[in-house]
Amino acid sequence: ALDIIQQVRLGQGVKGIAFLMKNKRVSGKAWTLRAIMEIADRLNADLALFEADLRSKKANAQTEGLAPEWVNYLLFPMKEEGIDLVIPRFNRHYFDAPASTHLVRPLLASIFNLKAGDLPGGILGISSKLLRIYLADPNTWSDQVGEYGLDSQLITTAIINEAKICETSLGVKISAAYPDQQSVWRQQTRAIFEQIAVGKDRWRQKGDIIHPPAIFGERKNHCPEEVAPDPIGSIERYKQGFNEFHGLYQEILSREASIELRKLAGSDPEAFRFPPNLWAEIVYDFLLSYCLEQAFTKDNILNAFIPMCYGREAGFAQEIGA
Repeated sequence: ALDIIQQVRLGQGVKGIAFLMKNKRVSGKAWTLRAIMEIADRLNADLALFEADLRSKKANAQTEGLAPEWVNYLLFPMKEEGIDLVIPRFNRHYFDAPASTHLVRPLLASIFNLKAGDLPGGILGISSKLLRIYLADPNTWSDQVGEYGLDSQLITTAIINEAKICETSLGVKISAAYPDQQSVWRQQTRAIFEQIAVGKDRWRQKGDIIHPPAIFGERKNHCPEEVAPDPIGSIERYKQGFNEFHGLYQEILSREASIELRKLAGSDPEAFRFPPNLWAEIVYDFLLSYCLEQAFTKDNILNAFIPMCYGREAGFAQEIGA
């Protein structure tokens, strides 16, 4: 792989740095990202970061997905406007990235007052100033964050440290594969819950005003790829999880919520509904338990929360008639 990368022709005046993470003890996305940040920091450079599996396609004489101009779209706000963190804004299918849609983005808005259109998904613009903050923060590189929790970790760390944040329109994101949703739910939940606990002194002082970040670039009319939900499979996983954790739900949730969950566990798939108000109540109850509860371990609380996530996924699909 390294030989192939080194054979890529670069533009005039452009220098390439390529490396492999051979030590298994420091492999994985987080360690690779830290190594890239270390290099950018030594060069005192801003960083435009991209996922490895991004793809592009031609449609209507336009490039959709990864395009050369994405580099400039990420770097321009930092260079010209003094922005510290540039988050991509994509045209997403409404069933794409359920953990971001139903959990992380609402909590970023309600707790941290940031109304972000997307999570980065491994695509970011990071200023040299913010790089040094990330590298000095041990929480960012904790093994508990996980590959899919890094997005939440980087955004909330930027907010807590008063970084200037914006979005930039990139059209559609085309990836080679979709990740395991259970891992995504679990890691993103842990990351955002932990950061809410860590940043309590910051968000308590921010008030109730939600701030939408500035958006750079023109919105593109690219259509995202179809995402087919599996409400029947999600309902089955919800019911299995309820049967396993119903005792914990009775301890954590209100009596009314517990009764509603029991009814859902016994309902037919066609009648399954998981309303947004029930989901919001459950999220905040689990958040409080995760941060304050002493009777249950954090891992047990996360394990019990995952079936609720599947319930909300299925309920959302049923709401819009999928």
